[in-house]
Amino acid sequence: MARKAFREAPLERDGLLEPKSIREGQAVPLVNYVEEFITRLRKAGRDARYIYQVERHILKFCKECSWTYFKDVGRDSFERWRSRQDVEPKTLNEHQSSASMFFTWLFKCGRIPSQPLAGVEKARLRGTDKRERRAFTGEELQILLAVAGDRAVVYLTAVYTGLRRGELKALEWRDLHLDGDTPHIRARASTTKNGKAASLPLHPDVVASLRVLQGKGHPEPKVFPRLVPEMELFKKHLALAGIAYNDERGRNADFHSLRNTFATILTLNGAPQREVMELMRHSDMRLTAKVYTDAGQLPLSKTMNALPSVNRMEQIVELDSVPTRQNESTPVPPENLAAPLERPKIKASGFVEPALSTPVPSGKNAPVRNRT
Repeated sequence: MARKAFREAPLERDGLLEPKSIREGQAVPLVNYVEEFITRLRKAGRDARYIYQVERHILKFCKECSWTYFKDVGRDSFERWRSRQDVEPKTLNEHQSSASMFFTWLFKCGRIPSQPLAGVEKARLRGTDKRERRAFTGEELQILLAVAGDRAVVYLTAVYTGLRRGELKALEWRDLHLDGDTPHIRARASTTKNGKAASLPLHPDVVASLRVLQGKGHPEPKVFPRLVPEMELFKKHLALAGIAYNDERGRNADFHSLRNTFATILTLNGAPQREVMELMRHSDMRLTAKVYTDAGQLPLSKTMNALPSVNRMEQIVELDSVPTRQNESTPVPPENLAAPLERPKIKASGFVEPALSTPVPSGKNAPVRNRT
C-alpha cells in the first residue's frame, strides 16, 4: 500500500491521475450520498417540505435515469428523461435544480471530478406556465373571515404579516410578543424561507385576535395547531364566501394570495416602497412591486383624473418657459438672451466680475458680490 501511494503521489500532483478521494467517491453508489446530503440541508435550517421535495427528486432521477454510479450520469440521459415527461416546464426545472444542487455538493466535497449537469439549459417557460395570483379585495376579506370560523385568525394573521403557510405552521407562542408598545412576531431563521430571522410588527386587529386565541389555553407550543387549512378546505371557504378561485383573467386566489394582499394593502395605503419591501422580507424591490402588488387594484383612474386639464397645463408651460437670471426673480428680457457672454475678468483683489450685456444696477439695488 505504501509503494502504491508513493507511485500515485507524483501522478496526482502532475494531473495525470485523479485524486484518491475522487477515485473512491466515484466507486460509491449515488444513493449512499443522498442521506448525507439531506442531513446537511436539515442542519442548514431548510424547510421540511423543501427537503422532502429535494430528496424525492434525487431518488427519482437515480431510479428512472438508471444513475447508479457517477459514470452513469450524463447530459444525454437527463435530456432523454426530460423528453418523456408530461409535466409543466416549471416542474421540470424544479427537478433539475434539485439534481444540480446535489451534484454541486458532491463536486465541492471532492467526491466527483465535475458537475455533470452544469451545461444543461433549463426548460423554457411559456407565459401561461407561470401561476399568476391576485390579491383579495377588502369586501372579499370581510366575507372570508366571516365564514372561516376558528381559522379566521390564521387568515387575519397572514393578511397583516405576509407570513407563508409553512411559516404560520411553525409559529410558536414564544415567537409572539403581544405586550409592550410595539407588539410583534419574531420569526425564527429556521422557519423562514430565506433562512433569516425577522421581526414583524403586528396590527391591532391581529393582536386582539391572538389574545383571544391565547385565552383559550392551548397546551401545545404551536400557535395554530391544526388550524392552518390545506388547499381543499381553503377552497371550501372561498366557495362559502362566493369568491372564485380563478377570475376571468385566469389568476388564482389561493392561500399565498393572502401574502399578495398584504403587499397590495400596504401600497394602496401609501406606504413607501422601501418599507413595503422590508415588511415583505424581499431582497429585491422589483419583486415587491411587480409580482406581489396587484396592479388591478391600483387607483389608476383616480390618478388620471387628478391630472390638470389641458388649459391649466398651457398656463403652467407659459410660466415655466420664461427664463430668469440665477438668484433673481426678474425675467430676463428676450433680446438679451441671444447676446454672448464674455469670459469673466479676474481682478487682483480676488473678485470675479462677469461681463453682462445688460447694465449692472448700482446703489441700493446693486447685487452683493461673493468672494471666490
